[in-house]
Amino acid sequence: MYFGAQGELIQPEYEDNFGVVAIFRSLTSEKFNLPLTVPDKIKQSVKVMNLAISGREYVAFNINKIDECGAVIGTGKTIQEAWDKCKRS
Repeated sequence: MYFGAQGELIQPEYEDNFGVVAIFRSLTSEKFNLPLTVPDKIKQSVKVMNLAISGREYVAFNINKIDECGAVIGTGKTIQEAWDKCKRS
């Protein structure tokens, strides 16, 4: 990012060709905090919106009335491999 900010663009190197994203939602996230436990082995694949930590992790309530809480991602050499990794996470 440093070089990009300086106007020097570097072509990224990709490990996989495909990516899949599954969005997770909660109808109660605009009123209540949602306790969340993400196992260490999949933390890199889980992206949480409004993450807060106070003794434990939770999704902080969202005053913007958006029910999306986060996403799970999977990557692979094929779409099927990416989808399978996403489902396992």
